[in-house]
Amino acid sequence: MPPPACSSGRDCCVPSADRRVVAFADRGRPYRFDDVVRAFHAAGVSEGESIFVHAELRNLGQLVDLTDKASFTDFFIEALHASVGEQGTLLMPAFSYSYTKGEVYDPASTPSTVGILSERFRTRPGVSRSMDPIFSVCARGPRQATLLATSHDC
Repeated sequence: MPPPACSSGRDCCVPSADRRVVAFADRGRPYRFDDVVRAFHAAGVSEGESIFVHAELRNLGQLVDLTDKASFTDFFIEALHASVGEQGTLLMPAFSYSYTKGEVYDPASTPSTVGILSERFRTRPGVSRSMDPIFSVCARGPRQATLLATSHDC
């Protein structure tokens, strides 16, 4: 089943009605969707930007309402998308190292080996992946085609 649509019409996994869900708590302070978006903005992320995110989520705090990995990673992917807005582009590494292992690389099905966040992002609707069989990158947003365009000339 596809993820529910946000008020903006985009696919997302944190519909407006559920934005009060407490994703995690750190030192007793609960963090909801809008708290995470504000934190990204406070860290310097602006609407309309292209950002490259390589992150580890396990040390953020105690999971509260989102206890499964898929919901928790979807929450952060949507918060990142909300931080850059409709005109921003989100990129993540999707390294597979396929070429170095003698494996066939298929951008549509070869899993990312650099974490659950990037693998979950890779499989979401509207996300594209570069052709590099070692250091591929996934992107979603208005600049994804330009940012993922590569030459076949090594």
